Amino acid sequence: MENSAYALEIRDASKRFGGIVATDHVSVKVKKRQVFGIIGPNGAGKTTLFNMITGVYSPTEGDILLDGCSIVGKLPYEIACSGVARTFQNIRLFGELSVYENVHIAYQKNMTYNLLEGILKTKKYQEEEAECAKRCKEALEDMGLWEMREHMAGNLPYGMQRRLEIVRALATSPKVLLLDEPAAGMNEEESADLAEIIKGISKKYQDITILVIDHHMDVIMRVCDEITVINFGRQLATGKPWEIQNNQEVIDAYLGVGD
Repeated sequence: MENSAYALEIRDASKRFGGIVATDHVSVKVKKRQVFGIIGPNGAGKTTLFNMITGVYSPTEGDILLDGCSIVGKLPYEIACSGVARTFQNIRLFGELSVYENVHIAYQKNMTYNLLEGILKTKKYQEEEAECAKRCKEALEDMGLWEMREHMAGNLPYGMQRRLEIVRALATSPKVLLLDEPAAGMNEEESADLAEIIKGISKKYQDITILVIDHHMDVIMRVCDEITVINFGRQLATGKPWEIQNNQEVIDAYLGVGD
């Protein structure tokens, strides 16, 4: 099936590690151009879901579809080439390279010239490199990082490194952008800025579907059209932000249930 109404579908997916159930029959449908949130306390199984989507793990049961086509069994690089990009909870930049170089490397996925054309600097090479430079500059300007383009990525403040990781993911021209705990380690002001960045990406890059996982309710509630909550690998609820905020099971999962 092609041209599905959903950018991403997780169908009854479970992942077990021996006797440990990391995710337990989770089903999620993410519409194209949505900002979709998956939330839950630490250890709920959120990152395991991302690792299944990106091919790091294969589901023990169930299926995962990108634009209506199953991606289960594909290698991570094949899934990336199909249009899935991600950031990581623990920042994974090329710290010894500049801000610009980090983005330029990611954009190489879009290049089609071959080695010989690169050596000879043919017209195709020059055109594609010019487009690359234009796109990299535009993305860095959008994130407020253009003035820092020559700085070493590893020397950036923490919040700027988070932004750069998002820019690098966007440079691969994804259909689906996965943001793994983007607010981790941020204070309230930085989290508010991040929420505005995510909303700005959704508005400008209208062909991109964004899936965010976090346990920071403030960021998720500000940016998401729809939210799924999981706890101990089990899906508790799916709905609009206001529905999730008023769901007693969700409240109990976050605040605990009294004796």
